[in-house]
Amino acid sequence: MKSLYDLPKKYEEYSYLNCSFDYQGNPNILFVKGDRKQLEEFELPVLLSEIKLDYLLIIVSQDIEVFQLTNIYENFDFAMKADENNFLFACSYFSDEEGWDYRKNCKIYNGTNQVIAVL
Repeated sequence: MKSLYDLPKKYEEYSYLNCSFDYQGNPNILFVKGDRKQLEEFELPVLLSEIKLDYLLIIVSQDIEVFQLTNIYENFDFAMKADENNFLFACSYFSDEEGWDYRKNCKIYNGTNQVIAVL
């Protein structure tokens, strides 16, 4: 299989997390830098991380687009370009004080890394 994209050396500390397709059908490849150790010892992912993490989302189309989130405490395991200027990041599962809760496990960031919606 031919490689669509070779990760530049400056990102060699990042590890692959997920690949999805965006609203235009382009591959979106999610990488993380940092130890994804969770706050609690669950088998399923929880939203909050014990340490700050950096994420790298590579959008592969005619031009390669790179979107980065840095120094955040969320354990995201899915991301995609949601539209021309916004990016969705999600944790598959997370827990709150009451137990498993599937609400508000996604954030939408604009192109300047500001959270514009929590879903």
